[in-house]
Amino acid sequence: MAICVIEGKFTVKRGQVEKDCFYLMPENSNYAPIKGIKENQLIIWRIGIDVSKKF
Repeated sequence: MAICVIEGKFTVKRGQVEKDCFYLMPENSNYAPIKGIKENQLIIWRIGIDVSKKF
């Protein structure tokens, strides 16, 4: 998971790397993926690592 700033707005998305492109993938199916292109102002602000443990 990554906290990103795109076009001046914060969003939390999962990063996905393809052959020649980077996508920000939403967890909510109501939202479309965001394609990382030169025209987008994209800053990856923080990366989180998901850790889960059974108790």
